[in-house]
Amino acid sequence: MEFATVPTQDEKRNTQNYGILVESEYGGKQCDFYGNIKEIWEVQYLYWHIVILFKCAWYISVDDRKMHTGFHRTSIDVSLKCYKDDPFVLATQVKQVYYLDDRKKGNNWKVVRKVNHRHIWDTPSTSKTGEDGGEEDIVVINAEAYQEETSNDINVTFD
Repeated sequence: MEFATVPTQDEKRNTQNYGILVESEYGGKQCDFYGNIKEIWEVQYLYWHIVILFKCAWYISVDDRKMHTGFHRTSIDVSLKCYKDDPFVLATQVKQVYYLDDRKKGNNWKVVRKVNHRHIWDTPSTSKTGEDGGEEDIVVINAEAYQEETSNDINVTFD
């Protein structure tokens, strides 16, 4: 997936790569938090471990007066921002969205559409039969790909 900051790169384009969604819990119920990416940070730790953070501007999306959901569409009021003291989110926690003008509600309202990426799927947990005959859950972990520096003494010949 490709993300960009707003408005520098996407301002003059027909496509948007800066809208994000974070699914989380608020007040004991599942909520969607919507925002725009302002900055992309790459934090490097010891042993070359890297974490990507997005610094975001968040919209108020937990107040029913600032968000309307119905008829397979969600509209949010983008005039008010929230969580200004807590703008960061891990890149692995977000899903990509784009915003369209909501002509029914007015200038400050946007319709949110989730992006369905081609050739990218969430891999579910699988199960297998254990040694005792019971099922064991196998959690599939999405790890970053890497290449080892040395080979395993494999002889390769070319004709």
